[in-house]
Amino acid sequence: VIYDTEKSCNDKAIQNRTLSDGSKQKFGEILIQHAVRVLMTRGVNGMFIYACDDELREALKRATQRGETK
Repeated sequence: VIYDTEKSCNDKAIQNRTLSDGSKQKFGEILIQHAVRVLMTRGVNGMFIYACDDELREALKRATQRGETK
């Protein structure tokens, strides 16, 4: 999965962070990955996912059929 931080609507996740040494660093991809992981593991009674990207949608369908979503 490729995370495109430019298309994220979460401005706080994709903005540069200032480290203690004064340098700025991007953590957008890591923060988005974390958010997705949290959402994917919190479903108590199940969860629905809709993928806008056709290729990702098909990959998710194949993974579900093989039982890789556990």
